[in-house]
Amino acid sequence: RVARSLVLHSRMTVFWVDEIDTVGQSFKANFFYELRARGIVERGINAEQQEEFLRVYGLSAEKHPATLSNAVEEISLETWTSISQMQDGLLDFCWKGQSTAKLSESMELHLFPIDIQELQINLSVSKPNTVLSIVENREYK
Repeated sequence: RVARSLVLHSRMTVFWVDEIDTVGQSFKANFFYELRARGIVERGINAEQQEEFLRVYGLSAEKHPATLSNAVEEISLETWTSISQMQDGLLDFCWKGQSTAKLSESMELHLFPIDIQELQINLSVSKPNTVLSIVENREYK
């Protein structure tokens, strides 16, 4: 049996940005993220069955599937998982985290100090798109 690709719906909230280092091309930020697998858990499933299902995709409830691909230094990271109910009786499985990190960013400085910089926080997964993909969560629940 071949499993279909698992889609993780992502959202992120940035709480603060600090220490923008134009010379070092980095910044420090504190943020929350969520990766939500929609409707993948059936009501009444036990933890062992849940872990077996996640293993099909090379995932685990204990290990978050995403990493910060532009992190220079991860200062703090707290992670947890949760299950939330959908209307159709299926449940969403969520990986969540809050991190403070120093992140690299290529900054264009030719208009400095009167410039605007786009600062990015990049989450990535080390699985091919045929197994796992991340999309923007356009309907937060």
